[in-house]
Amino acid sequence: MFQIASAIDSIVKEVWNNDIKDDYENGRLRREGSLQCSLYYHLRRKIGEQYLTENNLFIYAEFGYFDKEVDLAIVHIVGETITPVALFELKYKNSANGNEFYKDVEKVIQYINQSQDNALCKHYLCFIQEAEFEEMSENFSWLSKEQAKLSKGKITELTGGLFKPSNNTVYWTIVEH
Repeated sequence: MFQIASAIDSIVKEVWNNDIKDDYENGRLRREGSLQCSLYYHLRRKIGEQYLTENNLFIYAEFGYFDKEVDLAIVHIVGETITPVALFELKYKNSANGNEFYKDVEKVIQYINQSQDNALCKHYLCFIQEAEFEEMSENFSWLSKEQAKLSKGKITELTGGLFKPSNNTVYWTIVEH
């Protein structure tokens, strides 16, 4: 199962840095729904039907998890046993207000606290925030230092859409915790 989780992690990062960024830059993403559709499509295409079938993997949008819904999930199913491999919370906003993003961070922290038995599950925060910022650190994170410490090895932040007003270059990054 470790090899599957590692392969999925590599594909997620490749899709974010290439396909999702390309879709964003070409105007194919307009809101959270289109981000979800694009991510689902590219993950399914890159993972491949054969790999999904051979490894009993399924990709679901709006997946029920601990009485909440995860925006996107890749799960391993054998019989009645469903094991999440990758869980995604998505957010797309064109505002400098980060409250909605921080709510998703809290949601993911709750998932991690509730699922201590699944060490292989990786959680992804896929956030596009269209907002101007004067200064942006290369290590920008939505997580507090305490949250980052508690979620070490379990959360990867995929962030895009931020830009400096002076040069209109889109900030696109991956931060692992």
